[in-house]
Amino acid sequence: MQRLRSSLRVDDTIARVGTREFVVVCNDLSSGEDVPRIVERLLETKQRRLTIVGDETQPISRIGVVLDEGSLDPHQLLERAYAAMLADE
Repeated sequence: MQRLRSSLRVDDTIARVGTREFVVVCNDLSSGEDVPRIVERLLETKQRRLTIVGDETQPISRIGVVLDEGSLDPHQLLERAYAAMLADE
């Protein structure tokens, strides 16, 4: 989680919601145009290889992105983000 946290902005929030699933909440986005830059940083971070007990590995992860303009409750946001994450399978 620290690796992902390092690719986010100071005011963004990250939380683990599953074994290998995380939620990132980005506050104060000036527009939807900021999202690709944030996602690109997350993708670059997750693609870096890790060395664990001398073995190098590539983490497997997916990202689902949802934009909310205040009309969704937290449950709806998580549902839509999860659906977005699975959409490219």
